[in-house]
Formats: sequence, C-alpha cells, structure tokens
Amino acid sequence: MPLKYMWWVSEKLNFAPGPFIQGEPLQRLGEHITLYLGITHGYLYMIFLLSAFLLSRLAKWTMPFTLVTLVCGTVPILSFWAEKRASNDVRTRFIEASEELR
Repeated sequence: MPLKYMWWVSEKLNFAPGPFIQGEPLQRLGEHITLYLGITHGYLYMIFLLSAFLLSRLAKWTMPFTLVTLVCGTVPILSFWAEKRASNDVRTRFIEASEELR
C-alpha cells in the first residue's frame, strides 16, 4: 500500500517525490502487489469467516460469542484475541467432554 499511494502523499505534501511519481516503477510495483495480495487477502478472509462460522455451529457457541469472534476477525490486533478466546473455549469444552467419556 505505501508504494502504491506514495505518489499521492508526495503531491499533497509538495515534496520532491523522486521514484514515487505516479506511473514510475515503484508505484506500479505497489499497484501490482496491492492488487494480487488484496485479492488473496479477500479470499482468505472469506475462508476465515466460513470456517469460524462452521466452528461456531460445531462448538455450539452462543450467537453473541459467534458475532464477537467474526467481527473481531476484521480488526488486525483483535483477531489474535478472538482466536485465543475461541481456541480456549473449544479446548476447554472438548477436553472436558473427552475426559468425561473415559
């Protein structure tokens, strides 16, 4: 993203942009990286949402727990907290359930 939009920042702040002029190799490289990485990120995010939803049904999470997990997956730092919270819940439930069966 910085390579793609550096030309815009340099024009708005009126400093010599150097290699960051729109259409220059670095800016075009940024556009290509953003395009392909953005598409990949979008597909992976859809897979995450589907996987988290399916896990929520298997683990019998409440709707608020499911929604918090899905929404927190959109915020970069909160996604780690949501994953830890979900993992702890699933481990606790399934470990307790497997110990009861023994």
